[in-house]
Amino acid sequence: MLTEYWRACVSLLLPAAAHALLRVYVAQRLGEGALGLYSLAWTAYSCALTLGVVGAGVGMTRYAAQLTSSIPRHSRILSAGLFQAFSGSLLVAISLSLLSRPIAIGLFEVEDLAQLLHLAAIALPGAAVGKVVLGFLNGQRRMGAFMIVTALQSMATVACTVALVETGHGATGATLGLLIPAAVAGFASLIAVRRETWQGPSRVIAFPSFSPTLLRYGALVTLSNSIGLIQGYTDTVMIGAFLSETEVGLYAAAMLLLQFVLFPGNAARLVVTPRIAALWSKDEAASVQCLMERSLSAVAMIAVPSAFTIALSNAVLLPAIFGAPFSAAGHAIALLMPGAAVMGTWATTGATLGITGHVQSAFKLSLLSAAANIPLNAILIPHFGISGAALATTASLVVACILEAYSVHKRLGIRISWQRPITAGAVLITVAAWLLATDRQPGTLFGCVLWWFAATVLCLALQPSAMRRETIARIQAWLNKRLIRNSR
Repeated sequence: MLTEYWRACVSLLLPAAAHALLRVYVAQRLGEGALGLYSLAWTAYSCALTLGVVGAGVGMTRYAAQLTSSIPRHSRILSAGLFQAFSGSLLVAISLSLLSRPIAIGLFEVEDLAQLLHLAAIALPGAAVGKVVLGFLNGQRRMGAFMIVTALQSMATVACTVALVETGHGATGATLGLLIPAAVAGFASLIAVRRETWQGPSRVIAFPSFSPTLLRYGALVTLSNSIGLIQGYTDTVMIGAFLSETEVGLYAAAMLLLQFVLFPGNAARLVVTPRIAALWSKDEAASVQCLMERSLSAVAMIAVPSAFTIALSNAVLLPAIFGAPFSAAGHAIALLMPGAAVMGTWATTGATLGITGHVQSAFKLSLLSAAANIPLNAILIPHFGISGAALATTASLVVACILEAYSVHKRLGIRISWQRPITAGAVLITVAAWLLATDRQPGTLFGCVLWWFAATVLCLALQPSAMRRETIARIQAWLNKRLIRNSR
């Protein structure tokens, strides 16, 4: 499992690092206005891709994990998922292309955005195919192939974006640098599943019309994900509507640092989700609970100290990474981090309801969370700007995690103990608030590292004794291994 986790980390780290570096590059090379336009285009593309895939990627993870190793069965479900995603994304691409000018001019009053939406529509079918292939590889726990596909796409994205921006294509070139590799890599990723798609000389790919089971499951997942997208991108859309693309760029910088906190949980989810699906299909609820508790405890050791450190060190990180003009996003980052710590921990098992067949419950929870998030953004953004958006995001993230944990307990009979993480979070939030209020936050990277170390020690001390001993033993084993290697 540890090998799978590290492969999952690499699979998420490379795209995350690529997007992070490219946002920094766009901000420094083209300015915060171009970064805002780039972020709006990416938001529209992400929403369209989620709708176009029709939940086939998540469906692949679930059914590939639960099915036996029979290649014909895998071939049928994979080909059905590919057909579903390709046809759905084609319809969404046509709709996005037709609505590009009303969205760009009517909603955001940014005429340059229309061309970027046209480009996003062209890339959708290829990207949708890639989503299905990655979902299938994840379900089969073929994390090596998963890692190779994401690594190649990430490297192509960086190379393409830098080349287009440096040749004078501006925000359009930066957006194309994201879209072209996504579309090409999507179709090229079929090579990784050629054993399941190649059916001999007479038939290249076995494409049934569709799988009713996958379509029903995917439709529910899409509804749930659509609500999640509305919730996740409401802040960016409303900042663009109420303020300007400059504020969108500042908020994009804050959200980029939030992604670093979410990363460990998202990486763990790639490994944990197919295991939960397989265990639940065998009615091993006790094993599912044990897996969830251990995963949450391990990820909290990383996510909570990271959020605390980023909240304290925004005055150091923002100018160093993005440049001096982005220091204005400091308050927004401090307000985002409590929600990031909670969601970063819960992200490890956040797909549990959907992967165990309770997609309707997941949809209802997303709907409730969005119902709170949208009014909060509408009220707070006009008065407090991006700080209001950050506060609304944190509140909605915390509420969403609480509701999901309660629903997991209610539907699956799995009770998650939150006392220790809540204690650690309360202590760190109090310390961070006092340091920020008295202007005593660290002014150097070394000071930030010291505070991160202190927060990590606190989280380790609050772990259950068995897990704490296991964590310390693993650290000691790693240190001993390094010492032996260095002595040679």
